[in-house]
Amino acid sequence: MEILASHQFENGMRFAVYNHSKKMAGDRWLVKVVCRGEIPVRDDFFAAISESDAELVSAVRLKIGDLLDFEIPKERFFIDEAEMAEVLQGMVAQVNQNMVTYLENPEFPQRLFNKRYAEIRQACVVELGYKKIKHAEDDDTMTDFSGCFKD
Repeated sequence: MEILASHQFENGMRFAVYNHSKKMAGDRWLVKVVCRGEIPVRDDFFAAISESDAELVSAVRLKIGDLLDFEIPKERFFIDEAEMAEVLQGMVAQVNQNMVTYLENPEFPQRLFNKRYAEIRQACVVELGYKKIKHAEDDDTMTDFSGCFKD
């Protein structure tokens, strides 16, 4: 996995473009680049979130960990071997032209964090709610399902 481009932005994000191209058949290639970004999770990200449930914040913090990361694959199929280098170079140029300006924005890390926080928070709410439900393990009586059926 060859690194085609690498950036370290002032907003703390590390971003790299990797070559994942492979030969498909004969002289035809799958030209694939994978863009990966990593942002160290800072305490000020959590400070911007207004959450009153400390247990929930703790559970989310544990699941998020120390790094926010993401991957964006870009592919071109059935490319002639003679055109592969040019296509690969064009894909990297397109990533640099379109994505880099967006990713280096000082607000991007907080926006990505807010999105991930909301996703993980929802999963943690379900998980914590499930733990609070009392499970009747010793209940040997039959459950009445007659209300589910019409006469």
